[in-house]
Amino acid sequence: MRFASALMILLVLGPVQAKTRASAPDVTSLAWMAGHWVGTQTEDLSEEIWLPPASDAMAGMWRWGSKGQIRLYELLTISEEGDRVVLRLRHFRPNLAALEDRDSPLVLPLIRTGANEAVFEGTGSDGGRLRIIYRRPSPDTLEAAVEKGGKSQQFTYRRRQ
Repeated sequence: MRFASALMILLVLGPVQAKTRASAPDVTSLAWMAGHWVGTQTEDLSEEIWLPPASDAMAGMWRWGSKGQIRLYELLTISEEGDRVVLRLRHFRPNLAALEDRDSPLVLPLIRTGANEAVFEGTGSDGGRLRIIYRRPSPDTLEAAVEKGGKSQQFTYRRRQ
């Protein structure tokens, strides 16, 4: 009798669990971010590169240069962690000295995703809310908005050929 009850529970709950897992976001749903993207707004160098998903993660890099010198690097990962997707990032000076504490990258869980849009939100290095929004309005354009402390900084990138 117990075996029959257990089997019935598995038959009823099994499809529900599979459906829940299938609807959870995964890294492959963010493949549209992959590419080599170059900023278009200023004379400064603003360049972001995202590798396509592999296994359960994506890796990215951003660099900023001004007046012929690199000023800042950012290393980024997007990975699946249990039933959520998380963006982690760290900033580095040109000599690769980290700006965040040694074991404290910024951690921004994916809070919303749609067609060519991903919104990550967490706590910034100042303890306040940090939100990063990626959008790809066209095949050759990537937009990023960084919202922090009530201010928003917009980046527009074109695909590098």
